[in-house]
Amino acid sequence: MSRAKRALVVVNRHASRAEAAIDRVEAVLAGAGMEVDLRVPDDPTAIPEVVRGSASGASCVVLAGGDGTLHHAVPALREAGLPLGILPLGTANDLARTLGLPLDPEKAARVIAGGCTRWIDLGRAGDEWFLNVASFGITGRVTRRVDGSQKRLLGALTYPIRALLALREARRFTVTLDLAGERRRLRALQVAVGNGRCYGGGMAFDADAEIDDGQLAIVVVRAESLWKLAALAPRLVRGTARRSPNAVVLRRALRVLVGGETA
Repeated sequence: MSRAKRALVVVNRHASRAEAAIDRVEAVLAGAGMEVDLRVPDDPTAIPEVVRGSASGASCVVLAGGDGTLHHAVPALREAGLPLGILPLGTANDLARTLGLPLDPEKAARVIAGGCTRWIDLGRAGDEWFLNVASFGITGRVTRRVDGSQKRLLGALTYPIRALLALREARRFTVTLDLAGERRRLRALQVAVGNGRCYGGGMAFDADAEIDDGQLAIVVVRAESLWKLAALAPRLVRGTARRSPNAVVLRRALRVLVGGETA
């Protein structure tokens, strides 16, 4: 009899849907014949060390949490060199959306149990690796002001609502993009450089962007007022912002140098 595949399942207990879903997810994996090594550290910041200390002998690492959980675990995942399973228990779940994974945790667990795999690209900003997006501008203010209670109450709406509120204090800046030697100088409220398709709770860089196409996408939000940003929002969700005068969308980049100054 062949030995059951061992799945190291590491849970962010503070993820918005973790408590309600994890027992059902464990049952799905075990029911598919997988040996489940479940780890639920008290402190989510310990997740990378749990992966480093427990991945030996596992056939895959399954992370149960949101995009933040995945981001912080990237260095440990690269070291482990194992397939990654994603149980989207967070609020935005942008990486899961980009990959077309079910947002229902049980259905996502069935994808993992089925052994479906796909190679994906990694982005790097300075010395830090990212799976999905590197950004600056409004997002910094949004991230600092979002807490767990807001996520549980508003779900994915937390991010666009907070972005609109942050706009009242946002300062526009001049950004210089160097794309393979071609320079563009723009005024911006937000710059996002993405590896995949979705970011910010379901917004899209470009409807055709993929996480395995070896390219980066850049969205520069230029909206000068609350009303212009509100008008741009539907296009950001649909991935058609390139048609709006309030944003600049660029693709086909392998390397992006970004420099800016506040004004």
